[in-house]
Amino acid sequence: VVAGMSYQDQNLFTQGATGEAFPSSAYKKLVSTGTKSDATSTETEFSFLSYFSRVNYKLMDKYLVALSGRFDASSRFSPNNRWGFFPAASVGWIVSEENFLKDSKWLSFLKLKASYGLTGNAEIGNYPWQGLWTGDAHYGSIPGQRPSQLPNPELKWETTASFDLGLEFGILNNRLSAEVDYYVRNTTDLLLAQEVPGTSGFASIIRNLGKLNNKGIEFTINSENIVTRDFRWTTNINFGLNKNEITDLNGQELGIGNINRAREGQPIGV
Repeated sequence: VVAGMSYQDQNLFTQGATGEAFPSSAYKKLVSTGTKSDATSTETEFSFLSYFSRVNYKLMDKYLVALSGRFDASSRFSPNNRWGFFPAASVGWIVSEENFLKDSKWLSFLKLKASYGLTGNAEIGNYPWQGLWTGDAHYGSIPGQRPSQLPNPELKWETTASFDLGLEFGILNNRLSAEVDYYVRNTTDLLLAQEVPGTSGFASIIRNLGKLNNKGIEFTINSENIVTRDFRWTTNINFGLNKNEITDLNGQELGIGNINRAREGQPIGV
């Protein structure tokens, strides 16, 4: 049994200044410039809090069960949608430990496994749920501010439900082993930028919109060809095939400009 918590807080502050016309290349400091032409500064912050637990159980060295769960909170969502719960479970059966295979002379290992779980995604920049203002709208020497981001307090976690089914086996005292995995991942509440009318003064707003399906197969084979005290030769071959498709966008087409558009029935990023 494992239980714990983690906390992350990040504050990023940047500043820069520009000067032009140095008296010679020997001078490297802004104080030596003839014209101080520009200065900028930015600051962003986010925090992330998690509580998690995992339980693993093995019965008779051949039946395996694992349960896990985590509560995650991100400042990138509004207080009403800040928390997400993501459970997972997996089972395994080491078939080669059963009596009808335990004495096999050619089969060294055989395991069947399956798992299902939820994961969350919050990679959408900082505070996209708030309406933000920027104080860079000066006119000449008169200071001013402007709105820089449309608010969306309804934003919530993007969630992916994953189902995996796998097989592992080894033969000839594990001199040759292989693993085959098939997976299906369905993502809902995609965090995407949706275009808004230009008359609003903005290009887009971040929203939970759409569903995505990923499915594929992964295959790995390992072999120990020559193993001696002075020389070892092993090989590893792996192959993967994945297909992703946007299954629902409420009939819309999303994206900024003509690059990386999102369309129903096509892979993401077309």
